[in-house]
Amino acid sequence: MDKLSFTTKFYADDNNIIYLRITVNRKKAEISTKRTINPKKWDANSQKAKGDPELNSYLLHIQNEVTKIHSKLISDGKEVTAKLIKDIYLGKDEKSVTLISYLNDHIREIAQLTTQYKPTTIKRYETIQRHLEEFLAIIHKEDIKLNNVDLKIISQFDHFLKTKKKISTNTAAKYLTLLKGVFLKALRHETITRNPFANFVFKTTEVTKEFLTKDELEKIETLKLENTSINNVRDTFLLSAFTGLRFSDAYQLKISDLKKENDGQYWITIKKVIKTGKPLRIPVLQKALNVIEKHKKYAEVTGRLMPIISNQKTNAYLKILADMAGIEKKLTHHCARHTFATTVTLSNKVPIEVVSNLLGHSNLKSTQIYAKITDQYLKSMTHLLNKKLK
Repeated sequence: MDKLSFTTKFYADDNNIIYLRITVNRKKAEISTKRTINPKKWDANSQKAKGDPELNSYLLHIQNEVTKIHSKLISDGKEVTAKLIKDIYLGKDEKSVTLISYLNDHIREIAQLTTQYKPTTIKRYETIQRHLEEFLAIIHKEDIKLNNVDLKIISQFDHFLKTKKKISTNTAAKYLTLLKGVFLKALRHETITRNPFANFVFKTTEVTKEFLTKDELEKIETLKLENTSINNVRDTFLLSAFTGLRFSDAYQLKISDLKKENDGQYWITIKKVIKTGKPLRIPVLQKALNVIEKHKKYAEVTGRLMPIISNQKTNAYLKILADMAGIEKKLTHHCARHTFATTVTLSNKVPIEVVSNLLGHSNLKSTQIYAKITDQYLKSMTHLLNKKLK
């Protein structure tokens, strides 16, 4: 074989992971170095990291090892392919890579990419792995070769999630969508030869987001409570109902997060929203300020705006609160965020773009769900349009 048909090249992919691309007779195979690089510190021309001799030494070692494998195959008179070189370097036949081990590697890789993957996304992958391990045990398999996963296995896993684990159709679809991404990555890197999700049909159901009407919200506001814990839960619920904050962010609020500007308007500034990892800055309604004021002494002692209680206990107390207020809906803390989006803002003709910003949505599509479930908003927009068209 002509040695000139063999080349190697380092490159950083979209996730900033450095790969070594091996090319033999125009056919390619790629090896992950399992190292990431800041794009500003990667010199694509020289295929080196700027100012990082240790990393460059590591890359050179990989390149030398791959070159040695190529040379030995030539000297042994064997047919050389990029895939074979990759297999020998990794010390195993890539076709024997198992599902759990590959998913493990994927989780380790994305865990390093803290600016690109949210902690919640990584946790979802970890949850998928646990469910897969339990599923494989049920079908009497400790693990399964990645190349042996087919449509039947995917369908069985989908059924397992919905029946054995009692996971909703939509959540199961989210898990399987993430798993599909892992297989597409394996396909790109030629670890597998086919995509088992190719003919899989994802099923979802339309979910109605529970929210309180204006009257129901007023019942919660005006309810006389003697129990301190229930009162604290009610107040934090109201804070979210008048700010749109999620449970996790509402309970994490500190005195320093609330500031009054020169014009008298108070603002809440969160450096990093727990779910999205993005900053959020929202103006505070007077009703939300009234709730915060009730816990002023607590805030002065602890530095936190609201008393802390677990999510589980919060929702348990909210059930009691709903019974006391004569509300038949299933009341959870997240219902407060939905109430803010519908009853507090959209129903009061606040433009949907503004609501989207207040909720911290990255795109308008997420907010449009709320517009669909409030007839009052649709009616008011139609009425407004009729006026303009006269």
